Order: sequence, then C-alpha cells, then structure tokens
Amino acid sequence: MDTELRFIAALLHSNTGVQEAFFARQIPAGIFQHRGQEIAWVYTFRAKHGRYPSIFAYAAKFGEKLKRPQDNVSASLQPVLDVAMFDQLCKFQQNIRELIDGGTPMARVVQAYKAGSARLHIFDADYKDIDFAKSKGALLRYQELRRAIKDPNSFVARTPWASLNRMIKMLRSGETFVLASRTSLGKTWQLLNWAHFLAEAGAKVLFITREMTTEAIEDRVEALHFKLPYDLLREGKLPFRVAYRWKQERR
Repeated sequence: MDTELRFIAALLHSNTGVQEAFFARQIPAGIFQHRGQEIAWVYTFRAKHGRYPSIFAYAAKFGEKLKRPQDNVSASLQPVLDVAMFDQLCKFQQNIRELIDGGTPMARVVQAYKAGSARLHIFDADYKDIDFAKSKGALLRYQELRRAIKDPNSFVARTPWASLNRMIKMLRSGETFVLASRTSLGKTWQLLNWAHFLAEAGAKVLFITREMTTEAIEDRVEALHFKLPYDLLREGKLPFRVAYRWKQERR
C-alpha cells in the first residue's frame, strides 16, 4: 500500500472526532500526487454530505478494499506532507538554477530567491479547540501574574517609561511590541535603553541590528550603563573626571 493510499485508509477507518480534526487542518487536495482522483472524491464527498465516506463506499467507488493501517491519521499523513514539501524545494531550486544558467543578473536571482522562498508552504497546522465557557485559562494566568508581581525574584517585563507602561500595562511571554517611526528619530537609542533596562532587571536580552556594528552598539550600551555623555564619548572629548570614573567603575 503506497503512502497516500495508507493515509486515505487511516482517515476513513478513523472515528468522527479524528476525521473532524483532520478536516480542520484544511490540507489541500493538491498535495496528493499519486492518488489525486481518490482524494478528490473523498474531499468532494465530505463537502457534499458533511462527513467522510465509509470504507465500504470507497470500495464500491474504486473497487479497492482499504485495510486498517497500523499508523494513525497524523502518522500516515506526515510522509505525504514531507514529499509535497520536498517537491516544492526541488522545483524552487530548479527555477533558481535555470535563472543562473540563463545568465540572469545575480541581483535579479536574489530577488527571485527571496520571492520564491516566501511562497514555500509548510503543510502543517496546529489548531486548538477551546470551550471558553469552561476554560479557566484567563483566571490561571491572572493568578500566576499576581504571584510573579509579589515574588521579588521573578521578572515581569516593563519599560523604563511610565507613560508607555500605562499604555501597554505589561508585557507577557510570547507577546510582541513593535516600534516604528521615520528615520533618525531615535528608535535605536530607545530600544537600547529598553534592552539595558531589561538586562538590569535580570532578563536575558538579545539585541539584533542590521544597521550598526557591534562596536557601535557596545559604545552606546557602555554610555547607558556608566551614564556617560555619548556625544562626547563618540568625539573622544570626555572630561577627565568622567573618563577616570568610567575607568574605575569598569575595574
């Protein structure tokens, strides 16, 4: 039994709950390269009747009995998904190779590579069905937050700016904060201030930039940490007493 037929057998032998879980993933029928006719009929049957066909209906349609496979639906589906994703990569690689062999300027090749890689699709989805009438997730998160606030050894992410704290209240794990403005308004400095503030509070901070060198970032962090006037540091004109204090504190 080939991998695609094994998946169909696993799906049609499964109970309604498993079948509905698969339906929620919305796996496109186009990924099935060898059993396209069979899977198209299964999908059409589901759309028409609101349920998947039985193994007996399948046998009557295609004259092929489906034995129950040892693997479940997810395990049977994964090899099919892997083949589909591998074929995507092969076609993508071939297209790029043809551009290079055809003498396409490298700048255009890179553009095509970026555009093509963005269109690569991972055929996977992890959905969760939550009954909000019974879920206690919000209450448990609130209780955990209260414990974290009271615990002197815990870390709760805030910012150095009271007005921003009033706006966003608090950052929790998994949340994202985006800072945007036009150029030369101080975004880098503000983010460095924030990173330094979080590091001082005990958080592990990763700062990534494609605009500045490591040395430039280090100089700015040093100015923040030791309260040095950055403009004078950059010009090499720190007052002697300030430079001496910096040297002593650095020791």
